[in-house]
Amino acid sequence: MLAEEAAEVHQSISGRAAEEQLQRVKRVSTDDDDVQFDSESNPRPKSKSKSFASRANDNNLNFPVVLPPYGFDVTLSEAQQKDCMLYLEGITVVVLDLGSVESKHIAYSTYINGNSSDTFGYTDSYIRCPTLNDAKQNDTTFGFTVDLSLKNTYSAIADGKLVFSITGNVNFVLNFNESFGLNFLYAELNSLPITVVDHDHITTDLNPKGRSRNDSITNIRSYSQYNYACSSTQAIWFDGSDKYLVGIVLNNVQIQSSHLQNATINGKTIKYFSSLTADCQPTFSPGSWMGIIVTLILVSVLMFGFLMLNSVQTMDRFDDPKQKQIVINFKE
Repeated sequence: MLAEEAAEVHQSISGRAAEEQLQRVKRVSTDDDDVQFDSESNPRPKSKSKSFASRANDNNLNFPVVLPPYGFDVTLSEAQQKDCMLYLEGITVVVLDLGSVESKHIAYSTYINGNSSDTFGYTDSYIRCPTLNDAKQNDTTFGFTVDLSLKNTYSAIADGKLVFSITGNVNFVLNFNESFGLNFLYAELNSLPITVVDHDHITTDLNPKGRSRNDSITNIRSYSQYNYACSSTQAIWFDGSDKYLVGIVLNNVQIQSSHLQNATINGKTIKYFSSLTADCQPTFSPGSWMGIIVTLILVSVLMFGFLMLNSVQTMDRFDDPKQKQIVINFKE
């Protein structure tokens, strides 16, 4: 119940941060002509920093996160060219005060979009694609490990004060189930270094780790052979301390479990997302439905009034003082 209440504040917390700071809403293209994931004319220098202890090599790549790293200067063997893919432009880290869930929802957030020398890591073990049968899709799990190496410091500010900051290595695993469609199962947080600066706003130190606690209400899912795309997902919450929850929002994310498309560029085969996309934003937003319903009501009132006026009949016979008085039959 607590996780459901915490999820209700997602739109006012992480959504605001994403709206203010996100510059790119369009996700990975679904055609052959737009598979370059880094839009900068001058590539950013690669960081030499190390990341999570489990990393097996030094593949430090510039944002956005693409797993496997198609479109980067990385040579992938045939075995490494998976049939699933994740694209992620950034994350929003949210700290929610549990004591405020039943009152005014006090939370603090910062957006991490991989500026300057920030990088993400890649090894073959970071990607687990589902095993599919051509006749029928089997119930199987798959996942992606997101390993971020942050050289820059990202801060949350409230009331003009620095509340907390994040720098260093961020590492979490997203686990999914493939059963006639993609379904989010749970996330595992391995590393998220949050330094509390203002103890007036956040009274305890935060050490978020472990498994997520609101898996069933994140609504990350798609149909069979569709990819999932969202500009800002529901927050995935983890226990930060006894008094606080720490949430991770995936910003401009796209995930496909199978049936990737192929494009050949400069003699290289690059995989990209299919055109079948299940977006987290519905076709008709609440505002659209309000406009449609109000329009239908007004048109109905207009038609009712027009039909009433059109049904009015005028007299076709009038009295003539020189003639006999007109007698109108009651039956008429």
